[in-house]
Amino acid sequence: MVPENEFGIDLQDLILKLLFDYRMSPFNSSNAPMPLSSLAGAARVGPKRVEAIADSLRELSPPLVERVEFQGGAYRITGQGIHGVFI
Repeated sequence: MVPENEFGIDLQDLILKLLFDYRMSPFNSSNAPMPLSSLAGAARVGPKRVEAIADSLRELSPPLVERVEFQGGAYRITGQGIHGVFI
């Protein structure tokens, strides 16, 4: 069980990991963004919650993810986000 106050932090980590793995996949050599529906499905969390968490990562300075208008909304990890995965 994850305490309620730590769920958002765990979800941030999960979203970063999913976007990192998607970016590093040999099947994504063009660095295509991950559609929100796919990201929500992989995280097993509703799209609205994933969107809110991903947007919070986008609003950090420097941003760890970027939103791309692709298939109704998609996200891609930034260089700072990749660096942050290894900290």
